[in-house]
Amino acid sequence: MEETTADVLVEQKKFYGSFETAIGILQSMLVYPSKARNDIDIALRQRPADVPQEQWTLNRQFQAVMEKLRASYTPRNETDTTTLRRKLQELSDGVEVGFHE
Repeated sequence: MEETTADVLVEQKKFYGSFETAIGILQSMLVYPSKARNDIDIALRQRPADVPQEQWTLNRQFQAVMEKLRASYTPRNETDTTTLRRKLQELSDGVEVGFHE
């Protein structure tokens, strides 16, 4: 079966639509003006100099966001992971029993 131009355009629209949805989900998961949300917004606005405007597509924007989040928030070693785990365990909602209970 031969693909028509219309079929290709429909598939392309679905492809880019999935990245638009993913970006929206990431933005909605992080409260504005948190640092992580700000990092996402900056990554979306700052097109790399080596990427022409017409190639700054939604999939490239999503990749830029994920790279920024990985670079900023991925633990770099076991110490980072342990520190993060301890900080999460120490969180409290101000009530004596804490979040765990």
